[in-house]
Amino acid sequence: MEARRLSWNIGAGILYTVFLTIVITLINLISKLFYPPFPVDISPLLSIYTYPTLSLIEILMLILLVVFAYPIKGTMLNIELEQVRNLALFGAIGYLFLSMIPYAVHSPYPQTFIGLVVVFILFNGIFSGVMASLRVTDEKREISKGRTH
Repeated sequence: MEARRLSWNIGAGILYTVFLTIVITLINLISKLFYPPFPVDISPLLSIYTYPTLSLIEILMLILLVVFAYPIKGTMLNIELEQVRNLALFGAIGYLFLSMIPYAVHSPYPQTFIGLVVVFILFNGIFSGVMASLRVTDEKREISKGRTH
């Protein structure tokens, strides 16, 4: 694993998680505008039992953003966008589970929630960046084994 690729993937993973958080928050704000009892949550898995429609919309949006990263045709595009696809996939998977971190600690202070959102964004960026780097390294190792034999 190259250190430069890993650091770029972690940085891109953090920014992608910020983007996902903004998109999910906007979806929540729009749904709250049309139906006020909906809460403004950033975790799709926590609201799956209380507000299944909202949770389904959020999960579909995450799937749509992952599908958007996958090119339709072309082998050159597949090779060039391999890291982006892996980062989007692992970023969305990590977002589903790590977005529950801010709700793990209940506090009357909003600073605690905001701090835990920042921690979740950093953890998800590190997770998705490392996993994308490991996956690319494994795939390149497979390709190089195929060329030597």
